Amino acid sequence: MLELILGGAGTGKTILIYDKIKQAVQAGQQVILLVPEQASFENERQLYRLLGPQKALSVEVLSFTRLCDRVFRAYGGMAGIHMEDSSKLLLMSVALEGLREQLQVYGRETAAPFIESMCELVHELKTAGVIPSQLRQAALEQETEESKNKFYDISLIYEMYQAVIEQGYDDPDDHLLRAVRLLEGKQFFAGTHVFIDGFTAFMGAEWRMLEEIFCGGGILTTALCCENIHTGNGVFAAASATARRLTDLASRCGKKIAAPICLQEPVRFQTAGLKALAEKFPHIRPEKAESSEGVFLTECGDFYDEIEIAASRIAAFVREGYRYREIAVIARDTEPYQAPIETIFSRYHIPYFDDRRSDVVTHPLARGLLYALDAVQSGFESEYVLALSKSCLLGLSAEQGGLLENYCYVWNVTRKTWRTPFENHPDGLKDALNEEASQRLAQANEARAYIMDHLLALEEDLRDCDGKGFATAVYQYLLNIQAADHLRAAAEEMEPAEAKQLLEDGAQVWDALMGTLDIFGGVLETVRFPLNRFVDLFRLCIGNLQIGILPQTLDQVLIGNADRIRPAEPKAVFVLGLNEGKFPAWTGSSGLLTDGERERLRTAGVDLLHTAEQQALLESYYVYFALTRPSECLYLSYPSWDTAGKGMAKSSAILQAERIFGKTAEPSVSFSPMDRVWSEKSAFDLMARGWREATPEQAALREWFQSRQPERYQALERVSGVHPFSLQSEKGKALFAGDLRLSPSRLERYFLCPFSFFCESGLGLRPRRKAEYNPLESGTLIHLVLQQMVEKYGGKGLNSLDDARLREESAAFLDQALKARVNQDMPYRFQYLFARQVDTLAWLLRHLGQEFSQSAFAPVAMELQIREGSPYRPLKLPVFDGSRIIVEGVVDRLDAFEISKRRYLRVVDYKTGIKKFELGDICHGLNMQMLIYLFALCDCYGGLTASYNIPAGVLYMPARADVVEAKRETDPAKIESMRDAQMKMNGLLLNDRAALSAMECGIKGRFIPARVTSKGELDQKKSSVVSEKQLKMIRGAVEARLKDMANRLKRGRVEALPLQRADQNEGGGICEYCDFAMICLHEGEDPVRELAKLDQKEALQMIEEILNLAEKEEEEDG
Repeated sequence: MLELILGGAGTGKTILIYDKIKQAVQAGQQVILLVPEQASFENERQLYRLLGPQKALSVEVLSFTRLCDRVFRAYGGMAGIHMEDSSKLLLMSVALEGLREQLQVYGRETAAPFIESMCELVHELKTAGVIPSQLRQAALEQETEESKNKFYDISLIYEMYQAVIEQGYDDPDDHLLRAVRLLEGKQFFAGTHVFIDGFTAFMGAEWRMLEEIFCGGGILTTALCCENIHTGNGVFAAASATARRLTDLASRCGKKIAAPICLQEPVRFQTAGLKALAEKFPHIRPEKAESSEGVFLTECGDFYDEIEIAASRIAAFVREGYRYREIAVIARDTEPYQAPIETIFSRYHIPYFDDRRSDVVTHPLARGLLYALDAVQSGFESEYVLALSKSCLLGLSAEQGGLLENYCYVWNVTRKTWRTPFENHPDGLKDALNEEASQRLAQANEARAYIMDHLLALEEDLRDCDGKGFATAVYQYLLNIQAADHLRAAAEEMEPAEAKQLLEDGAQVWDALMGTLDIFGGVLETVRFPLNRFVDLFRLCIGNLQIGILPQTLDQVLIGNADRIRPAEPKAVFVLGLNEGKFPAWTGSSGLLTDGERERLRTAGVDLLHTAEQQALLESYYVYFALTRPSECLYLSYPSWDTAGKGMAKSSAILQAERIFGKTAEPSVSFSPMDRVWSEKSAFDLMARGWREATPEQAALREWFQSRQPERYQALERVSGVHPFSLQSEKGKALFAGDLRLSPSRLERYFLCPFSFFCESGLGLRPRRKAEYNPLESGTLIHLVLQQMVEKYGGKGLNSLDDARLREESAAFLDQALKARVNQDMPYRFQYLFARQVDTLAWLLRHLGQEFSQSAFAPVAMELQIREGSPYRPLKLPVFDGSRIIVEGVVDRLDAFEISKRRYLRVVDYKTGIKKFELGDICHGLNMQMLIYLFALCDCYGGLTASYNIPAGVLYMPARADVVEAKRETDPAKIESMRDAQMKMNGLLLNDRAALSAMECGIKGRFIPARVTSKGELDQKKSSVVSEKQLKMIRGAVEARLKDMANRLKRGRVEALPLQRADQNEGGGICEYCDFAMICLHEGEDPVRELAKLDQKEALQMIEEILNLAEKEEEEDG
């Protein structure tokens, strides 16, 4: 007998089922209640409450899976090795290997994604009750060779896969059909009243079991969510189709069919709005409801805003007397909401249970093992070795991992380099190792040896192994590195709750990994694959493993996907993510079969469940299911944009609800911010987010926290506004106590940004630099070679060397310098750039020789050390606290020219980058380096006084050979002239005709930034010169800037206040490339110091103003 109970959601179908079960139990009948797997526990609990402990035992609450188990226990069929998903993947791999020569379409497909897709297709075929012979017959009926060959290949793979399984394995996908075969001719269901609830549709194999219930003499009562059996479309279409098919099945089996019981009156809903929604939502053109009581529509900003609204409402419900377990949160896919839920629910102290399962591969144990296998498989790619070093699997400290990563970053460690000890300087292309660097190198090598000893052993064990050998090698590796002990040690460093979760999950992951290795050792015991195939299969296997998350309390909000969740009588439900294409989800072809191919199979008699039409019907039902779960309150919401800021439209479900209630969704911004305040944590968060808003709510929150938590309030106040950072503590000021010994480059760093200076010079922070032949390292080596060549041959001597000799000598010096810095094999890129650099050096030396050959100035010192204790004393200036600022450094080159008991000195700085001297920069503390050196040397060079040593100027000499842009037919002489123009020095010179003539014969402006006109007068527009008086003013301004900097630093002034030109404001300015931008968090709207572009006249005027201000301040200080 077949009895159908039909009705929309909330009409009492389940209540009626329970009443009929109670009557059947009282009548002494044998009763089975067949429900979805996830609903079995809740139904058992409800029947226990209804029937009591004794009579509840008379009812078997089963899912189809548990029903099969019941049949096997009665008639046999429990033998065989149980197959998990990982077993299926491995057996499929074996099946494909055996069919490689026979397959026409899939003969070369052995990759992990294809294996996974084929397993999914076979699962679908088995679930639909399809056997290989049906596929083979369908292939013969195809008109095109493509479809015929594809279906035939699938049938062969399916058949071979099944043959491998039948060698002693137990596939859960076969249980239903095996159980049906065992029940043939048996009276298992005779006299049994079978009740079915909670289903919308059945799959092929399940229909076979239902047929056996009828044929076995059972009575079947089924509840389905539809108004009648004739509904052809809409949310009830799938359930109506199921009702019709049940009727046809009962008729074929000769069973009596009772008149359907159609329930009309909703009994679940306690508010008018919920009743109206349940009644009207399924209709295409619904009538407008009289009331929307209990139903709320919300348009949110993003996922976080949506969860914030839900959390504040849940908190309100609980305060009103709800229990957390009476509230459910439903989405079509909860994955995008995981991070917002974790963050916001904890802020509101909301306990929750998400029915999702965690992937094994995300756990440190599995992830670290995969890193090790990838490292071996790739020949020790640094990416995998470093990832392994950071895993808690090895037990390396963060410091060891950091040293190892830094070395690899600096030296770009490649595969073979891992096999031998590291030898180079850990900071890159530096000179000999000092004690501290040697210690860091030793620690990095210690970590390298520990990692590589185990990886090399694993590599050896995996060489030419079979499946059993692979499993043994992996297991032995885990034992050798003491993975379990290191995992426990890592947990000890965590908070108790996190440690508990890590270890509980770790126990499940360990069992899952051991199970997978057992399968490898069994299924692939004698099978030999290339190592990369084994690794891919292992990754695929554990990628399909999941671990469950146990509920932490009985009273918690239930969160889940609409197709899986089965909340027990919730009073309030929040339905999230009602966006177009998301909920209901758009359907389309997936896997190995297209929609067209599925339709052709259906025409040939192979009916699969996952067709686009069937999925669309189910998707519409999932929406209706979610909307009709609550009894009192329903909140429907959707985000307006995703995490990437892309706009998202409302779904058809929201549009239908808006039509029913005659109103649009209310924007979340219209809600009072105070609605989100349910704890100190949420209140403080709200105050912080709206800190700059002048609202009554913000004022109330500020007043509350200022009076009750002043320290917390003041901390927020300090970080929220634009407050100059300064060193207030004694420890902070002690960083710069006593004499300040600084180089000009560090001085410039302070003037560019005081906070950047503090990070570098105060805290000693250093950005990592790769050991590569970049402009920085190239410049260092060019300086070195130029120094050695000039010292060896003298300025004029360079001009006597031919190009071949210049190249030969340059190459020798360059090679010597590089070998002093690189102890291991020089990378190929180094060798290539080395050859290019020799060409550049030869040309620079040729130009340098030409310049010296016509100049009366001669180089008297190279790489000249200016510091205390050396013959050349640094510039020293007093500071307000009695200490001094001492500027020390190294001069690239000092040239001198003597005449009439006067010695003219000029400082030359080689620049491989683009550097232009601007006199106005001095007003802001920039470009002072060479001037500081020049003034210091004039005070003491040669043991003579400044009256003998005359500052002749400072020059930047280009130490690079830029590409000259010219047409192919351009005259070579013109090209040479263009190259000369690029090499012209720039800087600031003394307006002294004797000195200028000594620098360049005829003062033609070829080498120096000065030239005379045809009348013999100095060309002021094309000359960068100042008088002796002006040069003294410049010295005064430089010293004033140095003292001001020292005074500010002593007072702790190290604010993040960068200096940038007006044209740098776009695109982030100097902050965009600052190594410490992530520390200071200076933003685009924050203040900066403007660097005005001044011509020489304006610069000299400002220099005079600086001097006047400095004199005034000194007078005030006494």
